[in-house]
Amino acid sequence: MSQIDDVFYVFGDGKWHEVEEIAKEVALPESKVKKILDFLAEFKFIEFDEGKKKSKATPYGRRILSREKSFKFSVLL
Repeated sequence: MSQIDDVFYVFGDGKWHEVEEIAKEVALPESKVKKILDFLAEFKFIEFDEGKKKSKATPYGRRILSREKSFKFSVLL
C-alpha cells in the first residue's frame, strides 16, 4: 500500500482528524502528511482546513472508501 493510501484510509470513519494524529497513525512526518493531504484535497477526496490543521473525507471520498471496504471484504469471502 502506498503512503497516500495509508493516509486516505484514516478517513474511513467520516470524522475530522488532526494532522498530528494522522502522522502518528501512519508513522510519517507531519510535513509529509500535509503534502499528502494537500494532494487528496486537490482531487476532492478530503476537506482540509489548514488553519485548524484538520481534515475529513468528502462525500466523494467516503463513497470511494466504502467501495474499498466492500471490495476487500468480498475478496476475503
